[in-house]
Amino acid sequence: MLIGIDSDDHVCVDESLEELENLCKTLDIEVLDWVVQKRKKPDSRYYLGKGKIEKLRNLKELMKADLIVADGELNPIQARNIEDITGMKVLDRTQIILEIFAHHATSEEGKIQVEMAQLEYKLPRIVGKGEELSRLGGGIGTRGPGEQLLEQERRRIKDRISVLRKKLEEITFSDLILILVDVSDVHMENKLKACYDVLREIKADSIKKILVFNKVDMCTRDRIEKLSLEYPDAVFISALKREGLNTLVKRLERELFSGEEKRKFIIPISKVGIVYSYRENLEIIDEKYNSDIVEMILKGKKEVLDTVESKVKGP
Repeated sequence: MLIGIDSDDHVCVDESLEELENLCKTLDIEVLDWVVQKRKKPDSRYYLGKGKIEKLRNLKELMKADLIVADGELNPIQARNIEDITGMKVLDRTQIILEIFAHHATSEEGKIQVEMAQLEYKLPRIVGKGEELSRLGGGIGTRGPGEQLLEQERRRIKDRISVLRKKLEEITFSDLILILVDVSDVHMENKLKACYDVLREIKADSIKKILVFNKVDMCTRDRIEKLSLEYPDAVFISALKREGLNTLVKRLERELFSGEEKRKFIIPISKVGIVYSYRENLEIIDEKYNSDIVEMILKGKKEVLDTVESKVKGP
């Protein structure tokens, strides 16, 4: 069952609910009916009026419904009250969208981003269950098992968010970020925005990035042309048909190796280990060993070569 509000704010409730129904279908959720109420704003306790919610309880038996999806964002109290009256599970639009993202996330980073978003959305909503949990035990001034359970769940979610955030922060050590986007996905723009938001949040937005649009073989020419105008620096490929891969490789080479230079070093044998400690960021072009020194030609970015040089010349 979909529920929505017609508030006369120039937003067509029918179009919004039709879009929500399509989102539900993406998750194989069968929509049986819509329930719309005309009101200026959502009820603070029930989203719709209490009488309207009580009618949903009757529809549950009549239509064999087991889920209510609100065309908006529910606060914890609204979701709990609707569940209590109807006996049905309750979700809102945001939860549906996050679930779609979770189903379609393929990369490790994408899965982490989606799980973080789901947990951060869920965390404040656990509060809505606190009253029932606290009733499980304990008197005035005591901590019953319900309250302990509530705090354990909050702590578990916070700990998981912390772990996921640390994983994402590993990206900040990258030289280049490849953002791979499925252009056939109808939610592409939202996912791309979410990706950039997370990169900004973990302070990785200054790292060089290549935007790659995959599955161009599943899009019309007009769609590709429109995206080319909107994202002029993007690379368009079809991994399935191996189209555009040479262009991507050349772009990767240009971005990764631009700004590199070669430099000759004369290094005391005792300090050769300094060079090898930067092996991941340097290429050794040539090396000649003498009795107490090594002549090396190194290739890398200027800042890395400068660092090696200062350490080699240092005490």
